[in-house]
Amino acid sequence: MSMSVLLKQIQRELKTHAISKAKAAALKFVPGAKKVYGIRTPVLNEMVKKYKEGGFKLVKELWASGAFEERILAAKMAEKEYYEGEIKNRLLICKSGGKNFSIISS
Repeated sequence: MSMSVLLKQIQRELKTHAISKAKAAALKFVPGAKKVYGIRTPVLNEMVKKYKEGGFKLVKELWASGAFEERILAAKMAEKEYYEGEIKNRLLICKSGGKNFSIISS
């Protein structure tokens, strides 16, 4: 699957807002986290509002990226039910063994 233009734009924005202190904190509190930018929560909340038009497709792309903050964005977008019509696709965020999460749509 190729990355969408929106995903690439989000990744650039995340890089510009990265703070080394926030990255260190994330790595401390989430051991084993892969690819961490170091973004403060208020910035992520603003990004959720900004990119809500990306729909469920963007949620899936963000989650599949595996990056810590990109997955937070995906979860926040789904949680806020910005995609009311698309949530009917049975978005399930499954917890497996307390460590790994995946998104399944049917």
